[in-house]
Amino acid sequence: MKDDEYTRTVLALDVQAAQNSAAQQKLSAILRSLQRPDARGFAEYLAGQSKATMVLGSDGLPMGTAILLDSQRVNRTGLRIMQGLYFIETGRRIPGNAAVMLASAAGLTAEHPDMLTIAHVFSLFPDQRDGALGCAFSYAAALGYERSAWVMLLYDYHFWVGTIDERDASERGPMFPNQKLLIDSV
Repeated sequence: MKDDEYTRTVLALDVQAAQNSAAQQKLSAILRSLQRPDARGFAEYLAGQSKATMVLGSDGLPMGTAILLDSQRVNRTGLRIMQGLYFIETGRRIPGNAAVMLASAAGLTAEHPDMLTIAHVFSLFPDQRDGALGCAFSYAAALGYERSAWVMLLYDYHFWVGTIDERDASERGPMFPNQKLLIDSV
């Protein structure tokens, strides 16, 4: 899936992933793959999405470039991951009539107001689960009757937050009244 390759590449190349050992282990393979002749179009696409950073070196020049993140592509990857985790945790696919929401943000800390909101939302559910794949990816799920909330973390800095509401459309109101996440949603 092209969105998944895009997500893996741009998130591993981000300076915020520098402290994550899994991201660092993937860097040489990612850079080699971008040098392959069949990856030329993708490498040119990424180069076209890059801009000089605002971080200046001692010479006053930008220290490097940053790739402008295509959040829609990254969120499509997050949605596929959430769908897979839902199946792993419940043993079934997300129903076609479910209301599914997903948002993402980079670099949230425990003190960020959105993290406090997420922690409060998770406390409302009777069944809380978590898991990890090495040190690259981890997740937490909060499951209740016909509703669930998900937090997924890649490379210790990129978060996806999602909700799945399986209630009949006529029964749906706000998933969590009086709770508003500040991060952008899809």
